[in-house]
Amino acid sequence: MSATAAFSDTGNSPKPLNQRSSAKVFRVSVTAAGENVLRYFLIALTILSVSAACLENGLHPGLLVLLPVIAAALWRRDYGQPFVWSERIVTLLFFVYVLVFSAGIVALEGRLALPLFMVYFTFGILMLRVLSPLTDRNLSQVIALSFGLVLINCILTNHLIFGLMLPVYLFVWMGTLLLFQLARNKTLSGEPVEPPSGKRFRESWYGKLAVYSLLVLGFTSILFVFVPRPFLVIPGLRAAMAHAGGLAELERRIAYREMTGMSGRNRIAFKIKLEHGRLPEFPYWRGRVLDKFNGRAWEASNTFRGMGKIIRASDAEKLVYRIMPFRLHSKTIYVSGLPVQVTGRLGRPLYVSASGEVVVDSPFLFSDSYEVTSVNRPVPASYRPEPINLDTEGLTPRIRQLAQGWTSRFNSPRDKAGVVMSRLRADYTYRLQPPAVPVDTHPVEYFLFESRAGNCEHFAGALCLMLRAVGVPARVVEGFAGMEDTPAKDEFIVRFARAHAWVEALLDGANWTSLDATPAMSGELARSRVWRFLTDLYDNVEYQWIKRVVYFDRADQADMFRGLSRLFSGQIPLPLGKVVAWLGYWLGALLGGIVLLAALIYVHHLRNKKTNISEIYINTMRYMVRKGVLSRVHPWHEDNTLEILERSPQCGDALSRFMAVYMQGRFGQQTMQVQNLAKARQELLQSVQAVAGARQ
Repeated sequence: MSATAAFSDTGNSPKPLNQRSSAKVFRVSVTAAGENVLRYFLIALTILSVSAACLENGLHPGLLVLLPVIAAALWRRDYGQPFVWSERIVTLLFFVYVLVFSAGIVALEGRLALPLFMVYFTFGILMLRVLSPLTDRNLSQVIALSFGLVLINCILTNHLIFGLMLPVYLFVWMGTLLLFQLARNKTLSGEPVEPPSGKRFRESWYGKLAVYSLLVLGFTSILFVFVPRPFLVIPGLRAAMAHAGGLAELERRIAYREMTGMSGRNRIAFKIKLEHGRLPEFPYWRGRVLDKFNGRAWEASNTFRGMGKIIRASDAEKLVYRIMPFRLHSKTIYVSGLPVQVTGRLGRPLYVSASGEVVVDSPFLFSDSYEVTSVNRPVPASYRPEPINLDTEGLTPRIRQLAQGWTSRFNSPRDKAGVVMSRLRADYTYRLQPPAVPVDTHPVEYFLFESRAGNCEHFAGALCLMLRAVGVPARVVEGFAGMEDTPAKDEFIVRFARAHAWVEALLDGANWTSLDATPAMSGELARSRVWRFLTDLYDNVEYQWIKRVVYFDRADQADMFRGLSRLFSGQIPLPLGKVVAWLGYWLGALLGGIVLLAALIYVHHLRNKKTNISEIYINTMRYMVRKGVLSRVHPWHEDNTLEILERSPQCGDALSRFMAVYMQGRFGQQTMQVQNLAKARQELLQSVQAVAGARQ
């Protein structure tokens, strides 16, 4: 066999010797034993990251149809060639893609939202690299971009399911990096990599992956304790990345179409822990004040002023509680009563507006819980005139005539409001999912004169417009109504099914009086107890994940070290029984994990006993090195053959038969030659042992 015709055993197809230098620099070559594993890890990492981005982070779910294309591109046999088109064509398509999705974002959002642009741009770069020749540079970028999408997903969503998936992400990412580095080092050095065996666990790829995983786990734990996260959830960024219609989209809700379509109505919105005072039997949790009607929906005006009056209250009158948002990711904090003070992260006060709204106006104040101090008083009217609350936009002649007809016999604002509420409750029907409002039809007018059935949005909107029609300042308030007890003392929960809308009106000129024209609601929480128990369990665990992990900050860090200091100084007694139970639980879990890992490794070892042609050849050459017949395993068959014949010519016949069977099986029917090659190998090993014995 001539030198120019010699073939390397480091790939699935033969490569001429004069192409070895280019392969070292421009492409990734992997051995037959490691190629499939690397491709499995690459496909898993990319598909996990793209799927997570499509489900949570702004990428349209329709892009999931590209997952088979990504898998096929990463599974191709030759990474040195483009998948379908040349790299120039793929690059041109990428620029067209950037223009198309940028125009789509502007058309849907009214502006080029930077978070959405970044996610779509990252996905485009990822597809560009996947479809191009997978050189070392391109393959490195695929791994980095995939892991970047994973990190964005975990940071922006903070869902428990992605917290549980994070170890899987890290495992796949580390495995991909390790296998890629092994393949790259093998190509650059020209040395074949010995397939993993049970006797060389630490030298195998899964052994190194296990060691790296333990190191990363320990390093991550240290970073978690000593490097607290200042904030991981930016409300504006979350809102820009989230899909419309999510559970937390309550900022501009009164649009006569969104509240009824809200999914997950039985999920927990927030939990209340009462610390001082007593809550009303049926509290109203105030959120945004919506004082502007554009003919289709209620919105908040642009004016946003602070509370002009200082609220003074005695300790007996104050109500103190902690509100803990679960799946309610909003900049608005829903409070009961008139808020006196609300504190966020690190005990810093939040902004309280003149309308009694509590707003997180800084991402550094966004917290897992908020302490609220309030009083059971109505919201005081501002010293400044508020003409927006008498705005007649959207008030049609039919609505004005109906309101004046109902209130013609009354003079005071309180009497007018009372009669309008009574007529709405008596003459109209509450329906959670009312008939859809026809296109180009006034929603309140359609409710009053056509359908005569609606939900709280319709009743609140109709009451507000009719009060304005008779000269009473009024505005719509969105929030929640009611609560449920929990087994814990002084603890309550509020579900999304209790999302509600009502009206506040100036009936005496000094305070805003709450008015609710919606008839009694029933049947909204009619779900099985088992289902509600499971959803509540998940929501509580997810809240602990957010509280203990996502929002771990300097205050939590200080509390942790303060508790450890008190524990070691003997100020806190440590019950022996609890310590033993705790250690037993975690030791049992650790031993169970070790047993499971050992079982998986053993199964993998049993599968590896079915060695193939290349593994038999490499192991044979390694044996030659140990016996001193060969100095090292060369990447070219001819080099190994010539050195063995030069050092031990007595093995020539057995070596010729072994190489003949190997070459026939290597480039022919491999499965038919395994047994023949094993016999030829045994004959060669006996010949080598005889030579080694004669030398001794």
